[in-house]
Amino acid sequence: MKRSFHHRKSGLVSVPCATTGQAVTWVVLFLVASAPARPAERLAPARVSMGSVLLCSEPDYDFGEVLNTQPLSHNFILYNGSDTTVHIERVESDCGCTATHLSGYVIAAGESVLLQTELLLTGQSGDQCHTIRVYSDASMLALTLTGRAVRPVESVPERFALGRLHSDAQVQRTALLSIRSIPKELAAIECSSPCFHVELEAMGVDGEYRIWLATCPPLPRGALRTRICISFADATQPDILIPITATVVDVPSSATVRQAREPMFNRRTNSSGKNSLEPDTSEGGAATKALTTVGMNMGMLVWSGQK
Repeated sequence: MKRSFHHRKSGLVSVPCATTGQAVTWVVLFLVASAPARPAERLAPARVSMGSVLLCSEPDYDFGEVLNTQPLSHNFILYNGSDTTVHIERVESDCGCTATHLSGYVIAAGESVLLQTELLLTGQSGDQCHTIRVYSDASMLALTLTGRAVRPVESVPERFALGRLHSDAQVQRTALLSIRSIPKELAAIECSSPCFHVELEAMGVDGEYRIWLATCPPLPRGALRTRICISFADATQPDILIPITATVVDVPSSATVRQAREPMFNRRTNSSGKNSLEPDTSEGGAATKALTTVGMNMGMLVWSGQK
């Protein structure tokens, strides 16, 4: 009877051999190519030595368009992305309107600190760009605050500067008035001088108006200083004041001085159905067909009536 056996511990196998009736045991040793694999050890990636590095995920902050009546606050997060400790030496801003507060001056590897900023926009308008510099033993990190500051009430232009005028000059000018604060409803508009006629026209957009200004000759000779006063429906709101300046000189001998003070424009309805102010070209009106253009300066038309 043929028998075979396997020795588990030694890895020996006995195989019977049918040679001359004698059982010859062949011992075969199996060499194990490799032992069972050991579970792989998960090693944390080593931090690369790169010196002190101070980072910020959002170094440039755009705050958009804001009113200049209230301070603007923003927080920057400063992060140490290296394997060494970062020491912050100082924080500087490019103007006195930006205040800063740092939560800590020593940042361990992989840690972060909070830099609080507050920007005062009082008295400022238009595009803004303010830089904050953080100095450390790593490097200098520049942070910026950008955006646009607007006034609660803004007139473009800010004043009516009419320059030199003849005493019989008939001048028409306009300005755009934007009201971004609450409330926005206006009550009345008036000029403190009888030399000018003013009107207010709603533009169809909430808080947007057009101011119409026209001279009422004859104008008194010399420096002319007056202003437009616009009041809100809410009496608690301060009035809007827009200055008017001009210098009136003698009328050329060839010109005729008008004796009546009346506005040079009438409100009419144009082809689009909107109200507009046009020169009065009716017979005996403030601007007749015989008007001659005698000057154009800074978008200002000056007419001198002739008979």
